[in-house]
Amino acid sequence: MSVDTLRSLLLGATGVGLCTAAAAGLPGPVAPAAPGPETVRDRGFLLQADARHEPGARRALPMPRPLPPVETMIVADSEFSKKKARKAWFRELHRTAPGTDEAAVFERENGRQQLLRRNAARAPAPPPPAFAATWQERGSDNQAGRSHSASFSPDGTHLYIGSALGGVWRGRPDGSDWEPLGDGLYGGAHQLIVSPGAAPGDPDILLAAARWSQLHVSTDDGATWEVPTGLPGLWQIVRLARSTDEDAAVWAIIDNGYGASLSRSLDGGQTFTELRALGAPPAGPGGWDDDLWAPRDGDGTVYLVADGVLERSHDGGESWERAAAPDPEAAAAGTIQQLRLVGSEAGAPTLYAAVTTAAGTALHRSDDAGDSWQTVDEAMDDFWGALAASMVDDQLVVWGGIEAHRSTDGGASSAIVNAWGEYYGDPAGRLHADIMGLDAAPDPEAPDDPEREVWFANTDGGTYISRDGLATVQNLSLEGLRISQYYDVLTSAANPAHVAAGAQDQGYQITQGLEQDDAVLQFAQVYSGDYGHLTSGDGTHETVFSVYPGFLQVRIGEDDPRLGYGEFPAGATMGWLPMVVADPQDPEAVFLCADQLYRFEKTSRGIWTPAVFGTGDFAESEGEHLSALAFAPTDPDRAYGATNRGRLFTSSDGAETWTLASSGLPAAHYFYGTALVVDPLDPDRAWAGGAGYDNPPVLRTTDGGATWEDWSAGLPATLVYSLVHTRDGSGIVVAGTETGAWARGPDDEAWVDITGSEAPVTIYWGAEALAHENTVRFATYGRGIWDWQRDPPDHCYPVEDADGDGASCIDDCDDGDADRSPGAEERCGDGIDQDCDGADAACPDTTDTPDADASDPATGTPGDKDGGCAVAPQDPRRGGALGLLSALGLLGLARRRRLSPEA
Repeated sequence: MSVDTLRSLLLGATGVGLCTAAAAGLPGPVAPAAPGPETVRDRGFLLQADARHEPGARRALPMPRPLPPVETMIVADSEFSKKKARKAWFRELHRTAPGTDEAAVFERENGRQQLLRRNAARAPAPPPPAFAATWQERGSDNQAGRSHSASFSPDGTHLYIGSALGGVWRGRPDGSDWEPLGDGLYGGAHQLIVSPGAAPGDPDILLAAARWSQLHVSTDDGATWEVPTGLPGLWQIVRLARSTDEDAAVWAIIDNGYGASLSRSLDGGQTFTELRALGAPPAGPGGWDDDLWAPRDGDGTVYLVADGVLERSHDGGESWERAAAPDPEAAAAGTIQQLRLVGSEAGAPTLYAAVTTAAGTALHRSDDAGDSWQTVDEAMDDFWGALAASMVDDQLVVWGGIEAHRSTDGGASSAIVNAWGEYYGDPAGRLHADIMGLDAAPDPEAPDDPEREVWFANTDGGTYISRDGLATVQNLSLEGLRISQYYDVLTSAANPAHVAAGAQDQGYQITQGLEQDDAVLQFAQVYSGDYGHLTSGDGTHETVFSVYPGFLQVRIGEDDPRLGYGEFPAGATMGWLPMVVADPQDPEAVFLCADQLYRFEKTSRGIWTPAVFGTGDFAESEGEHLSALAFAPTDPDRAYGATNRGRLFTSSDGAETWTLASSGLPAAHYFYGTALVVDPLDPDRAWAGGAGYDNPPVLRTTDGGATWEDWSAGLPATLVYSLVHTRDGSGIVVAGTETGAWARGPDDEAWVDITGSEAPVTIYWGAEALAHENTVRFATYGRGIWDWQRDPPDHCYPVEDADGDGASCIDDCDDGDADRSPGAEERCGDGIDQDCDGADAACPDTTDTPDADASDPATGTPGDKDGGCAVAPQDPRRGGALGLLSALGLLGLARRRRLSPEA
């Protein structure tokens, strides 16, 4: 197979792919080669060319369990481009009108309200009876998501980790005994400072900062979180640092949107004093030209870059002496977009500064504590902001982007710690892609040895530890660090033990093939990358469609899965992770939401091909596209659609043609439609959810989509990611939002927050109503998968009348026997409770004792010479003690089989 043929196979609509055959000569990292001399693994399934197929033809081969995950990448900057595209998509989702405060302001307030509710009462008032339910965490227990920071406890016995959107966690330094301390804390902990408690025996003081959220402090192991006092106005948190001298000052550089300032705390971050202003913001959105570094060896000197120039303080920030600028030209011109400062105590100290301008990022070094600087690397092409230097080796400096780059000669040259693809062959000993945080600290196992240090690397796959300067690493996230960032979840209607999920950078995951010994499930990552919008036409896992940015992925087979694939249509306008919805009338076909509606059909083994479906054109304005789609469960010809510009459509002919809603539409362009759900019994009733910052986040129609009304009462200004209708006949609609889960009944005046005190405050991205139990299952973007269980899992479900006797399974004592139901005619003395009152009716009798003389001589059945009711021996098929025990045993076995993860 030629290199050109390989390129044609691997390059998709996004222009990226992965070849695992090193002989192909394609650029970029490679993963372990798939079997066979002419086999390549692309996008998670095997593609093989042989003499029986046309040159370059592809066919899907069976998927191993678990398949070593791979990600579509050929060009070196594809992951960086994907990251930028993801950020742009997030901004588009949170659309606001010009002149309106950004969505982050609204969501920061929503998070604050959630925190206030939790702080006010450890056990909040129970929800209304209609919403009574319990929460159950479901995993993943073994697939961690993004972490940002790590810090030892002051006594060295524990390790704290700050996650992206999963709060703060505490465990042992060996990666065991993880426990969440920040489930009520919205925004995660991109930076984390840990200080000793005020008195011996007091809990550690935890100071957590999410860059675009608020700064919070906890003195009770995360049970409550408060905003420190004395802080200036806050737009973003640039840097947190802690001195290790006797003052143990905590430093904060805070940007208020108009300029940055430096504040200091002397009580672990509970109260702050603003020390000085640092100047106007730099060029470029969201950037800064200020940073601070505090030595880790007890030296009380503080090193600050203000407006691109280094300064030093030897008296706790009361006075400052000016040194030199790491990049004098950029500082003078005001062109610095970002600046990161770190140091090595092994030098005088030796300082390192990564300075980003429009031309790129360069690494600068000072060997004289900042009095002079030299440029040591003019092109840090792969740098996302993580930078750290060794305490014991002034020549060891490490920075991170897609991969971790390690220099042992002061930045003059560098090598990657490991290629990102190597992680999948050795998750325990190789770094995951995307390095979000780096740090080095004294080793608590050797407090008297100044040459011992510990390194941490925080990645999109969790946190790693190293005791040899990142020459080798150990993954601390393989069990119990439950911070997965899921876009969606889909549980099989054929087997509830089969759960699939799509994650941010942790790929397409399944529970299948793994031994499950706990309610919190283990998942296998069968291929890597970002996957969302899992959909199945019949609810099973026989054919499951999902999307990666640029192509359609198809999982084929409930019990022995293999993978199929389809290219997105060239030139189509769509979201970064566009919605796909399985065709309700053909489980092997799926619709793709774009500027037009496309339908993928299976055209050969393992290959799906798209074609424009119907006449709908959803691009009234540039960039507009269909962003949400739903079909009515009772009438698959009835469909609803929403665009990313807030226009709502209906179809009555199976999505062939579309009609624009006549009234009730949200403010033009500022409602990004993210979710649609149709009443399971009434195709004229539907709900639409989306960006609700300048308009209602939820709309409802009761006339088939001709008109829509605001149905948002009770909801904050937020983004609704998911809507689902419960299947229990209650008419309750459940919404997943940026900061929690909400529910509303059909006749309720307002939504009710159902997050409570058990479930985490994070993004509830995907949701599904399970087929086997009265439960809504959520995929959260930061804390894994959670179930809102409205009834115990072994409760009869679905709520239906299986035997057709007019009583639902909730009220019926035997939903498999039409002769048994509340109000049925009771037959006395047969050992069966026909009317479900809990007992068999006794027959009328005038004597207490049968007359032996009246016995039937043929059968020996006791008679009643006085006309009483004779009780015949019971047929175990009809009742009696033996029959009842047999029935209960079979029912219990059926339920155990239904609930067993191995069923």
